[in-house]
Amino acid sequence: AAKVTDKDGNELEGSPYKTLADAITAASASEDSTLTLLDDITLTETAIISSGKFIIDLNGKTILNKTDNVLMVYSHANITIKDSRGGGTVETVGDYCYGISNLAELTVESGTIKGNGSGISNHGTLTVNGGKFEAYTYGAITNKATAKIYGGVFEGIDRGEGIQNDANGEIYIYGGKICGDTALLNTGSVIIM
Repeated sequence: AAKVTDKDGNELEGSPYKTLADAITAASASEDSTLTLLDDITLTETAIISSGKFIIDLNGKTILNKTDNVLMVYSHANITIKDSRGGGTVETVGDYCYGISNLAELTVESGTIKGNGSGISNHGTLTVNGGKFEAYTYGAITNKATAKIYGGVFEGIDRGEGIQNDANGEIYIYGGKICGDTALLNTGSVIIM
């Protein structure tokens, strides 16, 4: 399923791991490590990341959950998502579900994040430097806390918005492309730089 390398690029003992959960556990215990997907993964429950500072490299692969949120980042976790190969995707097709639910610190460098509900539902600190985000019901990014957008494409499909910024949300937009029937739905604070 995935391998984990330490901050110096050395593969951890026990790597590669047969499940995403095992790879997350190993990466959480090795600060600044990189969890690299080796295969497409279909989850039957949300993958939870509650601690650690590490990178998830989609590596051109897909993490899919057909019935629930794909990833939940919370507590003391500090996660960066990137896709070194191209074509890497985090996707849920579950009704009103999120690709990623963030309640901690999340940075997205590249890759595609798709949700039937939202691509990312942010209740923590979100930084987006690139990537593609899609949603069918809410915002491709639904922000309820603090978000900084430097790049990326945010597309609301069908009833979804490009970006939805809720009442407690504070969002800084420095760049990127926001599109959809409703590009930006705002009831919070939006600062466009």
